[in-house]
Amino acid sequence: VYGPRPSHHRDYNVYDTSPERDVAVKKDHLPTRKVDRSNTLAVGLRTGSYFSAYQGANGFGDMGIGATVRYRPAEAVGLELAVERHDQTWAVGNERAHTMAQGSVELFAAPWSRISPYALGGVTYTGRNINDQVFDRPSESVVTVDTNSPLYGLHAGAGVEFAIGKNLALDVEGRYVGYVNSSAEDQMMPGAFTTTAGFLVHF
Repeated sequence: VYGPRPSHHRDYNVYDTSPERDVAVKKDHLPTRKVDRSNTLAVGLRTGSYFSAYQGANGFGDMGIGATVRYRPAEAVGLELAVERHDQTWAVGNERAHTMAQGSVELFAAPWSRISPYALGGVTYTGRNINDQVFDRPSESVVTVDTNSPLYGLHAGAGVEFAIGKNLALDVEGRYVGYVNSSAEDQMMPGAFTTTAGFLVHF
């Protein structure tokens, strides 16, 4: 059952209505909530990994860092913008880097509690800077993957928000991205999976 907003909470009396008595026998109140995320703005930092693969070659996983901004017009709904950069080595002249910009809509379950699972969906734009030599299994030869063309598509995923006090939260989530402009000539797989964890401060 979805709980009401804090402003709607009221104490109420329960009376014994038998003919011989008309006195208050106990006082109850609605369950108190742990947090109130309605109409809040949150900013945060996150870290995670980007998992994908080359066509006909081995997969890879690159660490990344990013930032996110989330607005909650209602406590069960979130609107989020996030930017992340995933890099193979974080060194000059590295062979592979992905920069992602994502917009998401999130739906939270039990948003008044300290542990709130959520589902999300949205759009992704991924800029690429790849110049990598990989072993192609079908041809049994080393090929060069060289591309700077961006990818874009849709993503979906799930996560959990752990409230730490009233304003601080830890988010853990996973997302799958399906790229819609990946062509047959593109040497990358047409999808990727990301995992992230990070802290958010709610205002």
